Amino acid sequence: MAHATKLSSQARDHPTIFRATSKGTGGGDSDSIKEQQQPRNSKSNQTHDSSNSSQLKRDLINVFATLTPANARKVVKVTDRLVNADLAQSIILASPRPLEKIPTFDLDTDLIRGDLVGTGGFASIYSVDFADPSVKSKFSTYTKGNMDGTTKEQQYVVKHLSPGVAEPLGKMCAAALDIVLEAHFMAAMDHPNILKLEGISPGGMEAFCNTNRTDAFFMILPKLTCTLPDKMKLWQEQMPKKKSHHHIPNFVDLSMLICGFTSHQQLMLDSGPSGGKGFLERIQVVIDLLKALEYLHNKRVMHRGTD
Repeated sequence: MAHATKLSSQARDHPTIFRATSKGTGGGDSDSIKEQQQPRNSKSNQTHDSSNSSQLKRDLINVFATLTPANARKVVKVTDRLVNADLAQSIILASPRPLEKIPTFDLDTDLIRGDLVGTGGFASIYSVDFADPSVKSKFSTYTKGNMDGTTKEQQYVVKHLSPGVAEPLGKMCAAALDIVLEAHFMAAMDHPNILKLEGISPGGMEAFCNTNRTDAFFMILPKLTCTLPDKMKLWQEQMPKKKSHHHIPNFVDLSMLICGFTSHQQLMLDSGPSGGKGFLERIQVVIDLLKALEYLHNKRVMHRGTD
């Protein structure tokens, strides 16, 4: 377990705050990760002629907004100053900065942007695939473990600013600050229960000037196919309808988790109102969450969400 990070003499007295920006990928204004059926709207994964070019342009408007070159330069200048001010106060983000080691991808040539899967206060999340599928095999999260011990290929998403943050300019600067700082913090995290940042846009914040688009700076993250609220709803539906005569304790002793359950305890769990195997799964989820929080707190990072 990592030791608690000591703050530099210039650092603030309170812990670094990681403003997560989406339910599945960390976020201040929570993003919904529930699947939504939307038309594909990527330049790189569609072929079109003059008859449908207007429709493609309308689709692209829903993906990003275009900034004037002057406004893009202002966003970069303001955001760069604010980001560097925050990074200077953090030990875990000190030079060499972790974000510099993350692979870069071009959104229009290396990636195939798919369906919209989540939106939030300032960010949008799209399913994403790669023009070169072999790239994924180099990711640390390429294989995903299932509850039954099997593995399958992990899917990914791309997260970038939504078109609605382009105006007013102050809103754009605040949104750019949030997503850039989030990328820095996620690049510094290395824990099995915390999403892994697998790729970013090239050029850092300068990408806003290079493209004049709100989706210029982006992150590539593992895709969540089930959130905790989804799982809780499923557990509720799986609860036995009939009441059991077995007594189920309201807590599980730590020794039971370490040493395992006796046959009598297992019988109570399997037949009781807690839901048998579902009960054990819920305990494991709690343990995983606590491990992730312990990891963050040992780095003096606070996950701040809205729900």
